[in-house]
Amino acid sequence: MATKITENELYKVVEILRSGNHTCVIKTSDAVLTSNKSGIDPIIEWLVNGYHLKDAIVADKIIGKAAALLYVLANVKVIHADIMSERALVILNKYKITSYYDKLVPLIINRQGNGQCPMEEAVEDIDDPNLAYDVLKHKLFNINDRKLK
Repeated sequence: MATKITENELYKVVEILRSGNHTCVIKTSDAVLTSNKSGIDPIIEWLVNGYHLKDAIVADKIIGKAAALLYVLANVKVIHADIMSERALVILNKYKITSYYDKLVPLIINRQGNGQCPMEEAVEDIDDPNLAYDVLKHKLFNINDRKLK
Protein backbone atom coordinates (compact mmCIF):
# COMPACT_ATOMS: atom_id res chain seq x y z
CA MET A 1 0.00 0.00 0.00
CA ALA A 2 1.36 3.42 -0.97
CA THR A 3 2.02 5.86 1.82
CA LYS A 4 0.15 9.13 1.85
CA ILE A 5 2.30 12.22 1.47
CA THR A 6 1.42 15.01 3.87
CA GLU A 7 1.27 18.70 3.06
CA ASN A 8 4.04 19.20 5.59
CA GLU A 9 6.38 16.82 3.69
CA LEU A 10 5.73 18.65 0.41
CA TYR A 11 6.21 22.00 2.15
CA LYS A 12 9.62 20.87 3.49
CA VAL A 13 10.81 19.86 0.01
CA VAL A 14 9.63 23.18 -1.46
CA GLU A 15 11.44 25.01 1.36
CA ILE A 16 14.68 23.16 0.52
CA LEU A 17 14.27 24.26 -3.11
CA ARG A 18 13.72 27.88 -2.14
CA SER A 19 16.25 28.14 0.70
CA GLY A 20 19.15 26.81 -1.35
CA ASN A 21 20.32 27.81 -4.76
CA HIS A 22 18.65 24.71 -6.16
CA THR A 23 16.75 24.18 -9.38
CA CYS A 24 15.37 20.79 -8.35
CA VAL A 25 14.88 18.83 -5.12
CA ILE A 26 13.64 15.25 -4.87
CA LYS A 27 12.85 13.51 -1.59
CA THR A 28 12.87 9.75 -1.94
CA SER A 29 12.16 7.21 0.78
CA ASP A 30 15.82 7.25 1.82
CA ALA A 31 17.46 10.42 0.50
CA VAL A 32 17.06 14.05 -0.49
CA LEU A 33 18.59 14.81 -3.89
CA THR A 34 19.33 18.40 -4.89
CA SER A 35 20.66 19.93 -8.07
CA ASN A 36 21.68 23.34 -9.32
CA LYS A 37 21.75 22.23 -12.95
CA SER A 38 19.29 23.76 -15.34
CA GLY A 39 16.59 22.29 -17.52
CA ILE A 40 16.04 18.54 -17.52
CA ASP A 41 19.69 17.77 -16.79
CA PRO A 42 19.11 16.75 -13.13
CA ILE A 43 16.26 14.36 -13.93
CA ILE A 44 18.10 12.75 -16.84
CA GLU A 45 21.23 12.38 -14.69
CA TRP A 46 19.31 10.72 -11.84
CA LEU A 47 17.51 8.37 -14.22
CA VAL A 48 20.70 7.43 -16.11
CA ASN A 49 22.47 6.75 -12.81
CA GLY A 50 19.68 4.47 -11.61
CA TYR A 51 18.36 6.48 -8.67
CA HIS A 52 15.18 5.01 -7.20
CA LEU A 53 12.63 7.84 -7.52
CA LYS A 54 9.40 5.85 -7.18
CA ASP A 55 6.88 7.63 -4.94
CA ALA A 56 9.25 10.59 -4.50
CA ILE A 57 8.24 14.16 -3.71
CA VAL A 58 9.55 16.71 -6.23
CA ALA A 59 10.03 20.47 -6.04
CA ASP A 60 11.30 22.01 -9.27
CA LYS A 61 11.72 25.59 -10.47
CA ILE A 62 10.31 24.93 -13.96
CA ILE A 63 8.41 21.92 -15.26
CA GLY A 64 7.48 21.66 -18.89
CA LYS A 65 6.19 18.68 -20.81
CA ALA A 66 9.70 17.20 -21.18
CA ALA A 67 10.33 17.20 -17.42
CA ALA A 68 6.79 15.96 -16.74
CA LEU A 69 7.30 12.93 -19.00
CA LEU A 70 10.58 12.14 -17.24
CA TYR A 71 8.95 12.40 -13.82
CA VAL A 72 6.21 10.05 -15.04
CA LEU A 73 8.89 7.58 -16.13
CA ALA A 74 10.49 7.87 -12.68
CA ASN A 75 7.13 7.11 -11.00
CA VAL A 76 7.24 10.12 -8.68
CA LYS A 77 4.19 10.71 -6.52
CA VAL A 78 3.84 14.47 -5.99
CA ILE A 79 5.27 17.47 -7.84
CA HIS A 80 5.43 21.16 -7.02
CA ALA A 81 6.72 23.64 -9.62
CA ASP A 82 7.31 27.33 -9.29
CA ILE A 83 6.41 27.51 -13.00
CA MET A 84 4.56 24.74 -14.85
CA SER A 85 3.45 24.61 -18.47
CA GLU A 86 -0.09 23.71 -19.44
CA ARG A 87 1.27 20.76 -21.43
CA ALA A 88 3.10 19.47 -18.35
CA LEU A 89 -0.08 19.67 -16.31
CA VAL A 90 -1.97 17.66 -18.95
CA ILE A 91 0.70 14.91 -18.81
CA LEU A 92 0.82 14.82 -15.02
CA ASN A 93 -2.97 14.63 -14.81
CA LYS A 94 -3.07 11.89 -17.47
CA TYR A 95 -0.67 9.76 -15.42
CA LYS A 96 -2.37 10.68 -12.11
CA ILE A 97 0.61 12.44 -10.53
CA THR A 98 -0.51 14.98 -7.94
CA SER A 99 0.82 18.35 -8.99
CA TYR A 100 0.91 21.89 -7.66
CA TYR A 101 2.31 25.05 -9.18
CA ASP A 102 2.71 28.72 -8.35
CA LYS A 103 2.34 29.90 -11.96
CA LEU A 104 0.83 28.09 -14.96
CA VAL A 105 2.14 29.19 -18.37
CA PRO A 106 1.19 28.19 -21.93
CA LEU A 107 4.70 26.91 -22.70
CA ILE A 108 8.30 26.97 -21.55
CA ILE A 109 10.45 29.54 -23.32
CA ASN A 110 14.09 28.95 -24.31
CA ARG A 111 16.93 30.65 -22.43
CA GLN A 112 17.29 33.33 -25.11
CA GLY A 113 13.62 34.23 -24.65
CA ASN A 114 12.90 34.09 -28.37
CA GLY A 115 11.06 30.79 -28.77
CA GLN A 116 10.03 27.51 -27.24
CA CYS A 117 12.47 25.47 -25.17
CA PRO A 118 14.23 22.92 -27.42
CA MET A 119 13.40 20.08 -25.01
CA GLU A 120 9.72 20.99 -25.23
CA GLU A 121 9.94 21.03 -29.03
CA ALA A 122 11.58 17.59 -28.96
CA VAL A 123 8.60 16.02 -27.15
CA GLU A 124 5.83 18.19 -28.58
CA ASP A 125 4.12 15.19 -30.25
CA ILE A 126 5.22 12.55 -27.72
CA ASP A 127 3.11 11.31 -24.81
CA ASP A 128 5.02 8.09 -24.10
CA PRO A 129 7.52 8.55 -21.21
CA ASN A 130 9.93 5.85 -22.48
CA LEU A 131 10.08 7.35 -25.97
CA ALA A 132 10.47 10.83 -24.47
CA TYR A 133 13.41 9.62 -22.36
CA ASP A 134 15.21 8.26 -25.44
CA VAL A 135 14.51 11.38 -27.51
CA LEU A 136 15.56 13.74 -24.72
CA LYS A 137 18.80 11.88 -23.93
CA HIS A 138 19.69 12.06 -27.64
CA LYS A 139 18.80 15.76 -27.81
CA LEU A 140 20.90 16.57 -24.70
CA PHE A 141 23.84 14.61 -26.10
CA ASN A 142 23.69 16.60 -29.36
CA ILE A 143 23.40 19.95 -27.56
CA ASN A 144 26.26 19.16 -25.16
CA ASP A 145 28.39 17.87 -28.04
CA ARG A 146 27.91 21.18 -29.88
CA LYS A 147 28.87 23.14 -26.74
CA LEU A 148 32.18 21.28 -26.49
CA LYS A 149 33.30 22.17 -30.02
